[in-house]
Order: sequence, then structure tokens, then C-alpha cells
Amino acid sequence: MVVAWATALFFWLAIMAWPDSYQANARVYVDTSTALRPLLQGLTVDQDIEARMNIVREQMLGTDKLERVAQAAGFFDAATDDKSRTSILNTLRDAILIDMTLPTSARRDRAPTADRIFP
Repeated sequence: MVVAWATALFFWLAIMAWPDSYQANARVYVDTSTALRPLLQGLTVDQDIEARMNIVREQMLGTDKLERVAQAAGFFDAATDDKSRTSILNTLRDAILIDMTLPTSARRDRAPTADRIFP
């Protein structure tokens, strides 16, 4: 019984000492033909898919969007000046991974607009 309690105590302490880490995943589908039309209006050359996706990336990682995320998550609680807020935003921006790939449903046997939708 003593061995069981000692083992349990050891593992409880090990779990409490374990650093907190959080991870979230989200999948966002973007139809580049409609979502980007206001941003691309006035351009004389039709943008290729990679350029469109870079615009979407810039919109998602914009400072105003990241500020709302950092504020909601409480990252700005310890920030005292603009320099620390900027540092927090840069750290958050570097930690976000955006993978732009065609979904499996965007095959040629699907609807003609399926090749413009990205997760």
C-alpha cells in the first residue's frame, strides 16, 4: 500500500510540474473567387491562385485580427507597453501555421468552382 501511495504521489507531482501547453486546430475554407473580389478590384491582371492565397494569409495574420485573438486569450494581461504588445503579436504570428492545400473534394469530377476552394 505504501508503494502504491508513493508511486501515486510521485506521478501527481510530475503531472503538476508538467508545463501547460495548448494547441488548437481550425480548418477554414476560402472561395477565392468571391472572398477576394473586393480586395482585387481594380487590378488589371487576374491573380494566380498562389497570389490569392497569400492575400488571404495576410488578411488572417493581420495585426487587427491577431490583437483580437491575443486580447480574448489574455495574452495582453502582462503587457505594459506597445513594445511588449508588439512582441506578443509577433510571437503569436510566428506560432500560427497556415497550410494552403487543395481539398480532396476539388477534383475535376466535381463542380467547376471546387478548384477555387481551399482549406
